[in-house]
Amino acid sequence: MAWLKPFLQTYPKPLFKSRVEIPFFHRVNTLFSKTGGLSPPPFFGYETFATVCNGARNWKKIGGAIIFAAMKKLLGFIFMFISFHSIAQDTIFLNYEWDECKKGAATYYRLISKKDKIYEVNDYFKSNGKLQMNGFYKDKKMKTMHGKFTWYYESGNLKRLSVYENGKRANDTDYFYMDSVGLRLLSKYIFRQDTLLESISYYPSGACYEQKKYENEEIRTGITYYETGEIKRKDYYNRKGEWRNGQCFKKNGEDTAYYPSIVYPIIDGLTSFYQPEFISKYIVYPEHARMRGIQGKAIISYTVESDGTLSNIKLLYATHDFFGESALEAMRMITNNWIPAKKEGQISKITITQPVKFTLN
Repeated sequence: MAWLKPFLQTYPKPLFKSRVEIPFFHRVNTLFSKTGGLSPPPFFGYETFATVCNGARNWKKIGGAIIFAAMKKLLGFIFMFISFHSIAQDTIFLNYEWDECKKGAATYYRLISKKDKIYEVNDYFKSNGKLQMNGFYKDKKMKTMHGKFTWYYESGNLKRLSVYENGKRANDTDYFYMDSVGLRLLSKYIFRQDTLLESISYYPSGACYEQKKYENEEIRTGITYYETGEIKRKDYYNRKGEWRNGQCFKKNGEDTAYYPSIVYPIIDGLTSFYQPEFISKYIVYPEHARMRGIQGKAIISYTVESDGTLSNIKLLYATHDFFGESALEAMRMITNNWIPAKKEGQISKITITQPVKFTLN
């Protein structure tokens, strides 16, 4: 209160017995105009101090009101500091592969809170701070999922919904996507006693596109439909989930020559995705990494257009920056002469996510 003492000594109290309806702060500030106006004490802005003065109406109350307001302000700062410090301590940074890492190498970050013996976990995209996943666990080590789990795309749109009970799936799992019309159901995975029995994917219209049956978590049969409901193809798999044989049909039900559901792009006689070594002969292993015995990997994505050209080459993750640069440079060397992908017998562009390993023999 040292800042107020000179004013109390200079101006007698009777000056403030006026009943004129002028805000008290403005009357005080006018009287103090000879000293340049009344300045607010520490922690106060002009408007906050004016509010305190107007509410107090006299010198005795001003002192008490200012002390009370200052304490509230100070306690607010302390609470904010403690809260921020607590959040910062509980923040876990994760890389593209969900391994814990330093902040600079993170793709995601995680906040964990506890309530009634249940741990709530929120994962966020580091790029924009949007929620990537919200879920609940029975343990801090996140071994036992228990409750509703919701995943989101980086755009913020809903991606997936699941419910778990004591670490087991208690309900079906639904996948979603957003288009120009709105949120649509992409596919549904049906579980019974935590065992996958069936999956169904859908056309944008909502009609069934594909239906798969599983045994011991391995696919056994797959049926694809025309959007109008007729069977388009049937595929059969062995107990290891490996394709065995299949049939294709015209819309009228007649047999037609069999064609795979999807054929991945081919370059230099090798199928991307299934034979990632196609990129090996273009890779230049960074010399300083070789000399130091450093190994690692990079993950890239690219689109093979329907005309066989390559586009949208992106680095998604790399254990070391130099491995990422090497992988990108290799992909830029093979941008042409691809045999494009085929989907349901039709030439189609496709986007592929490709891991590239850097190992020393």
